[in-house]
Amino acid sequence: MKICTFPGCSRKHEGRGYCKVHNRQFHRTGEMWPIGSRGKCGKKSKNAIQNIRKAVSKANFKGGIHIDNSGYTRIYIYDEDPLKGTVHYLHRYLMEIHLRRELLSDEIVHHIDLNKLNNNLWNLELMTKKGHDQLHSSLRKMT
Repeated sequence: MKICTFPGCSRKHEGRGYCKVHNRQFHRTGEMWPIGSRGKCGKKSKNAIQNIRKAVSKANFKGGIHIDNSGYTRIYIYDEDPLKGTVHYLHRYLMEIHLRRELLSDEIVHHIDLNKLNNNLWNLELMTKKGHDQLHSSLRKMT
């Protein structure tokens, strides 16, 4: 049986790599978040990192999460063998889920507020490497 590929989800795969709930979330809102991360008012949690950490803390999550030396959140995901997993930058992984495709080698996911830990989709912008370099160059000139 195939399992949903969203971090922390162990539900049955329904299509496009995700379970019925995550497919429905994306179809309705353009976003996905860990199941059960909605508050009583029905609003999504504002901090994607907290949601991912909650999902990771579940016993059925196969993988891990940490902040690397550069300040980016990285996630480790595996199916059966922990030695055959893959490591992903969380902001790139979330953008790939959002776009429903892998990112190209010259695509950069930019944090709009420059906070590497703020991985909410509204704070992530897909850019070319050239455009990203120009943006940061102009930001350095302003300071």
